[in-house]
Amino acid sequence: MESKTRLAVLIVESDQALRQQLTAWVEEFGYQVRATSDAKNAMNTFLSERVGIILFSFNAKQMADLAIYARIRELPQGKEIPIIVLY
Repeated sequence: MESKTRLAVLIVESDQALRQQLTAWVEEFGYQVRATSDAKNAMNTFLSERVGIILFSFNAKQMADLAIYARIRELPQGKEIPIIVLY
C-alpha cells in the first residue's frame, strides 16, 4: 500500500504484542510507522526521523516518561505535533 504521508507515526508502547498490533493497524491505513518501547527511545526517534504524530500508551508506571513529552514540546519541531495518549 502506498504511504499517505512522508511523516511517520511514532508509536510508544512498552508491551511488545500491543506495539506490534498498533503498528500493523496504523500500517493498514498506509502510514509509515516508527515504534519504540519507551520514552527515551521515542525522543531519539523523534529527533532523527520525520514524525508527524505520536501515539503514546501511558500507564502509571511510566509517570516519569511524561517529562520526555514536555521536552518534545519545547523543541521547534515539537511545538505543534499531535501527541495522542492511549490510557
